[in-house]
Amino acid sequence: MRGDDWDPYRARTGMAKLGVAPIATWRFKEALKIIKPDPERQRECEHQVAAVLWGVEVAAKIDKAKSVPTPAQYKRDLQKLAKTLQDAIDLAAKAISPEYEYQLRATQNFMDRRTTKTPSQGN
Repeated sequence: MRGDDWDPYRARTGMAKLGVAPIATWRFKEALKIIKPDPERQRECEHQVAAVLWGVEVAAKIDKAKSVPTPAQYKRDLQKLAKTLQDAIDLAAKAISPEYEYQLRATQNFMDRRTTKTPSQGN
């Protein structure tokens, strides 16, 4: 029993067996129009074009699968970014003058003492 998407080109050339999508049939028809094979070589040409279309679809699927990063690759990329950020922080810390660093620590200690006081300790 044939479905609505049955195509005589796909059936005759074996495109359905190769797994070529119905959308590729218009490409198949266009390729045959361009090639214009002799009638005695028509069937052989159809099989070759069908095989090439199948190969192109498979190659496109493989390329698409490669473009999506795996969880391990994503983790490595994030670790590399974290290391770059840590290196930038370390470099910035070395660039701070000792006087400013003293003031920064004093201010930080003052703020820490103010935020750790509880209401029962008073002001």
